[in-house]
Amino acid sequence: MGKYQELYTLSKETLNEELDRFNRIDEKASKYLTVLTFLIGIYGFFCNWIIRDLLPPNSFLDWMLLVVGGVLFIAVSISWALVFWALRQRTVVKIPLSDEMLKFFHDNRLVDIYYTLAKRNKEALQENRCVTNRKAKILQYGYIAITITICLIFSLSFLFGFYSWKQSVKNKGNKQGGYYVK
Repeated sequence: MGKYQELYTLSKETLNEELDRFNRIDEKASKYLTVLTFLIGIYGFFCNWIIRDLLPPNSFLDWMLLVVGGVLFIAVSISWALVFWALRQRTVVKIPLSDEMLKFFHDNRLVDIYYTLAKRNKEALQENRCVTNRKAKILQYGYIAITITICLIFSLSFLFGFYSWKQSVKNKGNKQGGYYVK
């Protein structure tokens, strides 16, 4: 009986480790969602500026800003969808404590109980591992999408800075007594 008790204890610890892994991935997804919320705020600033100041586009730089802004919208949307999808994966299997389980305990020997529970834990572990691996894979793709989003935000920021600098030079040239007279 001692070996079946050890088997049950081992199976329970392994199942608990997998549940902890599931929860850590959930926490990581929540942190990614927080980062995405910040990135969406930055994108909102740029989107507002593009709509207010760049439509209709008049130059190649305007078109570049619009294209990068559009691609950024797609990247933000994909990032958000992937991270949210990873968070939605919430099905983990646990052995239920039901009337059927109580009857099982009452009707069987302790050695059989340990062995049967160890088998059920093994089955639950396999199912939970599949769910957790799927969740981790989705979150990995979400991380890649967030990285692309950040690169696009830097690109848009650079183009915005260049556009602003170009506009300030243009405005100085239009003023009387400025450096540039047209």
